[in-house]
Amino acid sequence: MLDGTIERDADGVRFTIEDLTGKTETVNVLYSGQMPGTFEPGVDVVVIGKYASNGALITADQLQTKCPSKYEGSASPAAQQ
Repeated sequence: MLDGTIERDADGVRFTIEDLTGKTETVNVLYSGQMPGTFEPGVDVVVIGKYASNGALITADQLQTKCPSKYEGSASPAAQQ
């Protein structure tokens, strides 16, 4: 999710995401469900929903955040020696 793009209103939360595969395109997202506690600017998100045919908006039914440090494995004791 791009920093500075989060807006909250009566319809839900609107924000902009970019493609993590290196493409420069962005798309706006509207989500009105319960927000994950880790939702904040700069966090990676996965959204599932309806993509407008004009490519301007995803109306998300599901939103999931990923905190990279939470999913990083710790080094094994053998690797620390």
